[in-house]
Amino acid sequence: MSAKALSVRERLLRAMRGEELDRIPNAPRIFSWLAEHLGRSGVMEYVRLAEEMPYDPLITITDGPPNLLSHDGDYSRLPEVSAAVARERGDDCEIVTRVLGTPAGELRDRYVLGDPGSRYGTSANPHRLEHFVKDRSDLTKLRYLFPDPQAGDYPGAARYQEQVGDLALLEMRPSSRVDQNFVDALGIDNGMVLLYDDREFFDDVLHFFHEHHLAALHRACHSDIQVIYGSWFNFSLSAGWSPAIYREAFLPMIEECIELVHEHGMLYHFYDDGRCMELLEDWAALGPDCISTLCPPPMGDVDIAEAKRMIGAGVCLKGNIDLYNVIMRGRP
Repeated sequence: MSAKALSVRERLLRAMRGEELDRIPNAPRIFSWLAEHLGRSGVMEYVRLAEEMPYDPLITITDGPPNLLSHDGDYSRLPEVSAAVARERGDDCEIVTRVLGTPAGELRDRYVLGDPGSRYGTSANPHRLEHFVKDRSDLTKLRYLFPDPQAGDYPGAARYQEQVGDLALLEMRPSSRVDQNFVDALGIDNGMVLLYDDREFFDDVLHFFHEHHLAALHRACHSDIQVIYGSWFNFSLSAGWSPAIYREAFLPMIEECIELVHEHGMLYHFYDDGRCMELLEDWAALGPDCISTLCPPPMGDVDIAEAKRMIGAGVCLKGNIDLYNVIMRGRP
């Protein structure tokens, strides 16, 4: 260990690079905890909390144009798309129905937005009742929701890093993501059935989102940020995908993303929040700089000592703390 005290930012970067440290970083994933206990989970909430307790804020910023597949928003970047949006109140949620007109025809989806603190959780993702993609023709229509990423689409993470200086490390998650878009468009169950019923269509949907994500990554890698946060949890084993399907369908895409980020001299933080012991060696072989969250039982299956024995010192391991039973519901 180095005797010289490092800043938070340098400590986290050194950990991901496998370099000498003054101490082990303490950087739990506390996004939902901040939202529930402090009412907000913005950058300054992370930094202010570090003034009260000794931890190293690692802050993930979703950056880029709005993802209008995921939920309703500003359609001004989509001049060829018209939007008719209806909202109705449920007991503890809002139900949103959208009909989007494109030159290739209409798309329709329906989803639930849970109220904060309801049965849907503090900061719940939209819960789909109806998906946009129902047959092959819908993929052609969907292309109109994904304009080409522009150079100025990814300024947020770098701007926040400049604002907080060495008090935290900012990492960027591009708003266009393969796993989330695939599941939002089709649904996990429908996607799994499609894999066997129409593998060509399954691959077409998957690779459409992958190509757009690569274009977004390329832009993000020119944004003066040092770490890309690659979120892949919708393809997790805990979501129901098998290791065989994962290795065949998803792993090559993840490898391509990591290689692109490394070509730009940046670090890649790989994220999955479910079972992963069967895939740890596969992930490590791709060369990410950091793997998280390595969930222990009962939420996951990771024995951290065994994980370290399996993959050695080549990858920084982050997490192994139960995000719900400990971080959210644990007592001091």
